[in-house]
Amino acid sequence: MIDLLDLIKNVDHATQFTAEFTSVASRTITEPEVLRRRLLLCTFGLGTNMGIKRVADGTAVTAWSRPRSST
Repeated sequence: MIDLLDLIKNVDHATQFTAEFTSVASRTITEPEVLRRRLLLCTFGLGTNMGIKRVADGTAVTAWSRPRSST
């Protein structure tokens, strides 16, 4: 069984789709890695219909790790 969050992380690792998101602000304060993590968690929360609030407070996601190899 494949965890959906692992799948999203692996797809981003392979395609770098989170790099295509741009800010409407004139400057960026948030570090790219922090922004990437937030985008992936937001995608996970909205895609699973858990919502951003549940994902943000940690009740839906318990651990964050590097992408697992599929070998």
